[in-house]
Amino acid sequence: MLKSVQRVVIISFAFLLSNCITQFIPQVNEDKELLVVEGLITDRPDTNTIKLSRSRPLGARAVAKPVKGCLVTISDDLGNTFNLKETVDGTYVTDPSIFRGVAGRLYTLHINTNGAYNSLNYESYPVEMKPVPPIDSLFYEKETIKENPDGTPSAEGCQIYLSTHDPANQNKFYKWDFSETWEFSLPYFVA
Repeated sequence: MLKSVQRVVIISFAFLLSNCITQFIPQVNEDKELLVVEGLITDRPDTNTIKLSRSRPLGARAVAKPVKGCLVTISDDLGNTFNLKETVDGTYVTDPSIFRGVAGRLYTLHINTNGAYNSLNYESYPVEMKPVPPIDSLFYEKETIKENPDGTPSAEGCQIYLSTHDPANQNKFYKWDFSETWEFSLPYFVA
């Protein structure tokens, strides 16, 4: 008798748990294809890349649709205009021999869809390129990336930390990139 009561309680509990989950699908009024602009303009002597695509509906798993054939330019506060070249569909790049950002200048991004999607013009607000402060300290710590179910480490990695500050207290966010290099030491002498 006790075992049958336990079974009924367990089955009832499992039934209640399975019925507690309700799928939520929000009703949204959204434009299906907004222009998505991804990019970064820096003072590095590399190409600056701007990617243009169309947004996807909420919940869509399809890959973004690139917006090709646009006229994309960058202008500065001195009246200079720099054209970006489309390398692959929806990806526009600067020529590093002609354009390199300069800290202290204001930059504006201009996009003309040029017949693609009704020839619309877009323009960003002018944004000042702030100077990057010096790095105060740079260090790393070994960390466990994943743990086995029994709690033992299964993979270790390295977390890199950087400390800096802006003496004028004007900037709060920075982006640094790094390149990994590795050195292998063999336990044997190689001549």
